[in-house]
Amino acid sequence: MIVIRGGEVYSPAFLGKKDLILTGGEIVAVVDPLSDLQLANLLAVGIQTNVYNVSGLKIVPGFVDSHVHLTGGGGELGPESRTPESRLSELTTVGLTTVIGVLGTDSVSRSLENLLAKTK
Repeated sequence: MIVIRGGEVYSPAFLGKKDLILTGGEIVAVVDPLSDLQLANLLAVGIQTNVYNVSGLKIVPGFVDSHVHLTGGGGELGPESRTPESRLSELTTVGLTTVIGVLGTDSVSRSLENLLAKTK
Protein backbone atom coordinates (compact mmCIF):
# COMPACT_ATOMS: atom_id res chain seq x y z
CA MET A 1 0.00 0.00 0.00
CA ILE A 2 1.10 3.57 -0.64
CA VAL A 3 -0.12 6.67 1.17
CA ILE A 4 0.56 10.01 -0.51
CA ARG A 5 0.02 12.79 2.01
CA GLY A 6 -0.64 16.49 1.81
CA GLY A 7 -0.73 17.23 -1.90
CA GLU A 8 -3.05 19.70 -3.57
CA VAL A 9 -5.28 17.42 -5.64
CA TYR A 10 -6.78 18.27 -9.02
CA SER A 11 -9.17 15.72 -10.53
CA PRO A 12 -9.19 17.78 -12.84
CA ALA A 13 -11.14 20.27 -10.66
CA PHE A 14 -9.32 21.48 -7.57
CA LEU A 15 -10.27 19.25 -4.60
CA GLY A 16 -7.99 20.86 -2.03
CA LYS A 17 -5.34 19.31 0.18
CA LYS A 18 -5.96 15.56 0.29
CA ASP A 19 -4.30 12.23 1.04
CA LEU A 20 -4.34 9.43 -1.52
CA ILE A 21 -4.33 5.74 -0.69
CA LEU A 22 -3.10 3.34 -3.37
CA THR A 23 -3.09 -0.43 -3.54
CA GLY A 24 -2.22 -2.62 -6.48
CA GLY A 25 -1.00 0.42 -8.41
CA GLU A 26 -4.42 2.11 -8.33
CA ILE A 27 -5.87 4.97 -6.31
CA VAL A 28 -8.49 3.42 -4.03
CA ALA A 29 -9.29 6.47 -1.90
CA VAL A 30 -8.91 10.24 -1.94
CA VAL A 31 -9.54 11.45 1.60
CA ASP A 32 -9.25 14.55 3.74
CA PRO A 33 -5.80 14.70 5.33
CA LEU A 34 -5.36 11.80 7.76
CA SER A 35 -4.64 12.63 11.37
CA ASP A 36 -1.56 11.07 12.95
CA LEU A 37 -3.87 8.65 14.80
CA GLN A 38 -5.69 7.65 11.61
CA LEU A 39 -2.36 7.05 9.86
CA ALA A 40 -1.09 5.00 12.83
CA ASN A 41 -4.26 2.88 12.73
CA LEU A 42 -3.83 2.36 8.99
CA LEU A 43 -0.21 1.31 9.45
CA ALA A 44 -1.16 -1.03 12.33
CA VAL A 45 -3.12 -3.24 9.92
CA GLY A 46 0.20 -4.92 9.10
CA ILE A 47 0.23 -4.36 5.35
CA GLN A 48 3.59 -3.13 4.06
CA THR A 49 2.99 0.59 3.52
CA ASN A 50 5.13 3.37 2.10
CA VAL A 51 4.17 6.90 3.15
CA TYR A 52 5.21 9.89 1.02
CA ASN A 53 4.76 13.48 2.17
CA VAL A 54 4.18 15.67 -0.87
CA SER A 55 3.09 18.85 0.92
CA GLY A 56 3.45 21.85 -1.34
CA LEU A 57 3.16 19.75 -4.50
CA LYS A 58 0.26 19.35 -6.88
CA ILE A 59 -1.27 15.97 -7.70
CA VAL A 60 -2.90 15.92 -11.13
CA PRO A 61 -4.37 13.26 -13.40
CA GLY A 62 -2.13 11.93 -16.13
CA PHE A 63 -2.23 14.09 -19.22
CA VAL A 64 -3.03 12.88 -22.76
CA ASP A 65 -1.21 14.33 -25.77
CA SER A 66 -2.94 13.41 -29.01
CA HIS A 67 -0.15 14.55 -31.35
CA VAL A 68 3.37 13.32 -30.57
CA HIS A 69 6.12 12.63 -33.07
CA LEU A 70 7.55 9.68 -31.12
CA THR A 71 9.97 8.75 -33.89
CA GLY A 72 10.92 12.37 -34.50
CA GLY A 73 9.46 15.08 -36.67
CA GLY A 74 10.42 17.17 -39.63
CA GLY A 75 12.55 15.87 -42.46
CA GLU A 76 10.64 17.36 -45.36
CA LEU A 77 13.62 19.61 -46.13
CA GLY A 78 16.11 16.75 -45.92
CA PRO A 79 18.05 15.04 -43.13
CA GLU A 80 19.19 18.31 -41.56
CA SER A 81 15.59 19.30 -40.80
CA ARG A 82 14.80 16.13 -38.83
CA THR A 83 14.12 16.35 -35.10
CA PRO A 84 15.14 13.62 -32.65
CA GLU A 85 12.90 10.83 -31.35
CA SER A 86 10.93 11.42 -28.15
CA ARG A 87 12.30 9.81 -25.00
CA LEU A 88 10.00 8.25 -22.41
CA SER A 89 11.56 10.38 -19.65
CA GLU A 90 10.72 13.55 -21.62
CA LEU A 91 7.08 12.51 -21.76
CA THR A 92 6.60 11.31 -18.20
CA THR A 93 8.39 14.19 -16.48
CA VAL A 94 5.80 16.61 -17.86
CA GLY A 95 2.91 14.43 -16.66
CA LEU A 96 2.00 12.60 -19.86
CA THR A 97 0.61 9.13 -19.29
CA THR A 98 -0.95 8.61 -22.72
CA VAL A 99 0.26 9.71 -26.15
CA ILE A 100 -0.96 9.19 -29.67
CA GLY A 101 1.97 8.80 -32.04
CA VAL A 102 1.93 10.44 -35.46
CA LEU A 103 4.34 10.03 -38.36
CA GLY A 104 4.56 13.50 -39.87
CA THR A 105 5.71 14.28 -43.36
CA ASP A 106 8.84 12.12 -43.59
CA SER A 107 7.53 8.78 -44.81
CA VAL A 108 10.85 7.83 -46.40
CA SER A 109 12.94 7.26 -43.28
CA ARG A 110 10.05 6.70 -40.85
CA SER A 111 7.30 4.10 -41.08
CA LEU A 112 4.18 2.94 -39.29
CA GLU A 113 6.07 -0.22 -38.31
CA ASN A 114 8.82 1.89 -36.71
CA LEU A 115 6.22 4.04 -34.91
CA LEU A 116 4.45 0.95 -33.58
CA ALA A 117 7.74 -0.55 -32.36
CA LYS A 118 8.74 2.72 -30.65
CA THR A 119 5.32 2.97 -28.98
CA LYS A 120 5.50 -0.55 -27.61
